[in-house]
Amino acid sequence: MRALVFGASGGCGSHALTQLLDRGVECTAVVRSPAKLPSAILAHPHLTVVVRADATGVGEDDMAGLVQGCDTVVSCLGHNPSTLLGFWRETPRLCSDVTRAICHAAARLKPAAPIKLVVVSTAVVDHPDNTTDPARGFVMRSILGLLERVMPPHADNVATARFLYNDVAEARNPHVEFCAVRPDMLTDDEASPHTAHAAHQGTSFFSPGLTSRANVGVFMADLLTVQGRWAQWRNSFPHVLNVRST
Repeated sequence: MRALVFGASGGCGSHALTQLLDRGVECTAVVRSPAKLPSAILAHPHLTVVVRADATGVGEDDMAGLVQGCDTVVSCLGHNPSTLLGFWRETPRLCSDVTRAICHAAARLKPAAPIKLVVVSTAVVDHPDNTTDPARGFVMRSILGLLERVMPPHADNVATARFLYNDVAEARNPHVEFCAVRPDMLTDDEASPHTAHAAHQGTSFFSPGLTSRANVGVFMADLLTVQGRWAQWRNSFPHVLNVRST
């Protein structure tokens, strides 16, 4: 197995990359700066590092070259919340644009088996079919509708989910299968017991669940390496949560 990993130097991405390498998966990490990768894996024999200044600037031919030969693609791209520029940057559709480019590259390459695409989403993005998740209350619907209009990162995550559902699911793109992982409020805790649910579990801004970045990495790696796990979550939007301690 060979995995192409975008966002490998970020919180979720570094955990996913480390998990995959530890399980013997050959990985190509696309990063802006190799120095931002975890130092413990920089010399890993299964790791190839490709430097690109901006993932959204990868052209069609370049993306096809990166995807070619890979069984799986993991995208943990996200907007940097530590600065205003991270939220209102010059590439407000970072995640959705790269997801589209990956899927278009797969359609162009026509691999013998569909490429497995794993993307990180968020629990504040509803399942695009509008039926799987329980209905949100009026206040939450209003808040999320407003955020989609004024906050580019949220609009980007929504656009990514809608693209996967409308343009990839149900074999609309027969060369890609996907799983859009929806963690809740992210923490830096260590890997721990966690659960995954096909439908949103009713958390909200006012009563959030918790999901460690390490657990996101474990869940993603399990999807790609544990027998039967991909078949369980293929073309879905699982809500992943830490198991609450009692």
